[in-house]
Amino acid sequence: TGIVAWSRGTFAVRYCLTTGLVGLVIGASVITNQSPSSISGFSTAQPFGTQITTMVVSDMLMIIAISAGLALNAGLVSTWRQPRVEISRNALIVAGILIALVASSLTFFTNSLETATPEWPDTFGADSMFPIIASALITSVGFIGNTLVFLLVFGFIDRMTIGWTRRQVLGLILLFVFGAITIAPTSSGIFSSWAISAAVTAITIVTIYYLVARHDLAVVPIITATNTIIYAIPVGDEAYPSAMLGSGLTILLVAGLAWWSFLALWNINHHNTQHPL
Repeated sequence: TGIVAWSRGTFAVRYCLTTGLVGLVIGASVITNQSPSSISGFSTAQPFGTQITTMVVSDMLMIIAISAGLALNAGLVSTWRQPRVEISRNALIVAGILIALVASSLTFFTNSLETATPEWPDTFGADSMFPIIASALITSVGFIGNTLVFLLVFGFIDRMTIGWTRRQVLGLILLFVFGAITIAPTSSGIFSSWAISAAVTAITIVTIYYLVARHDLAVVPIITATNTIIYAIPVGDEAYPSAMLGSGLTILLVAGLAWWSFLALWNINHHNTQHPL
């Protein structure tokens, strides 16, 4: 679909290429930084050179495939709709942050419904080549993926409902189902806890689309970044050296990516131009 849109001129080429490049750089950085952990799992019954070559080739092919998919998604979705309500850039940013804070609060509430378990210090990143950047890289990959997924879902709903003028009930049902299936079963195995979490998440996603995202998709990276940053703050308490600095670096990197993505979508939607690289 993305290639067809490109051939028809209804494609954000620069946003696509830049997203793909960012995905390649961050993906390669993640693989490189996690290489000590990967190498430690090698078998002693096979030649080291064969295993390292297989790992590098397979990882690079995976990174290229994922980055290409993300890039095509970004270039396609960003041109699907134009803003319907004139909202200033600052007002849109504030609205995105506020609704993300509310959504995160609801998530913390639903998480509190699970059976309490002992909390142990996390050592995420301790087995990396550079622990200080481990959280920033992994979290950035998650942020980019989440942002593009929500752009795709919200953009599809917008096109299916023809700008929220047709089939609104079906659109609400699909959004609700999408929100519900994003919640994995709880570790406690209690169905009621999962059901409440799924319902709250589904209602939250429907509300985000109806109140803000259907008017301007540029708000999506602001919402996902705010939510990501909130969950990145506790990384500073993890049990490995430089965890606090790693948390700060994570926040800065996610905020920078969100700002760039927001400006790119804003310029595409409001001025029909490509955001510069």
